[in-house]
Amino acid sequence: MPPATVRRIKTGSKAPPEAQRMAPPDMGRPENNPRLYNHQNHPFAAIISEDTRNQLQNMLESYEGRIKRVIYRKKQLFRRSVNASLRNIERIIVDSWKTRTEQRQAFYLRYSQQFLDALEDWDGNMQKTKQHESNMVKILELQQKVSQQAIKLRTKRLKELKTLYGNFLQSIKCLKERQIKLANEQGGFTKEMAILQAENIRRTHQQVAIILSCFQPPFCS
Repeated sequence: MPPATVRRIKTGSKAPPEAQRMAPPDMGRPENNPRLYNHQNHPFAAIISEDTRNQLQNMLESYEGRIKRVIYRKKQLFRRSVNASLRNIERIIVDSWKTRTEQRQAFYLRYSQQFLDALEDWDGNMQKTKQHESNMVKILELQQKVSQQAIKLRTKRLKELKTLYGNFLQSIKCLKERQIKLANEQGGFTKEMAILQAENIRRTHQQVAIILSCFQPPFCS
């Protein structure tokens, strides 16, 4: 708020009538000092004549008027000086208040603008953070769905692999059984082949012997 207006000091204010009535009389004034007018009480009353006293009185009144004028001029000069000083002080106070008000407003505007900029940046960062959080939530949900699908697919494939492995074991078992059966059958077939081969060799030997006996001379018999 602006400073209160400095009250001007009134140096020329008159005293109230009660103070004027109660103030002691100025004995320096001729009308208030009867010794200046009572020639009987004056020590030089027998020496100074009436004309001389009148001249002295006129001189005193003239000096008094000059002194009053000098005092009045001094008083006016002092009053103007005081008023000028008060105006200068008032101007300094007003200028200082105006300067401080402008500085305070500039300070407020600068820091309020910085605060608004920081608030806007914070709001923008919060919006970006919320957007990133939303994207992360979507990505996590997608990853969760993919993981669930992968788990289902892996479970299905494990079941298929277990089934295939069971079938493979069953096939191996059947193959071993067939190999054993074939081995047994092959053993019997080999034995039969050996018998047939021995029989064929025996028959062949008999036929060769018969043929050789046909070509031998009689004396050799």
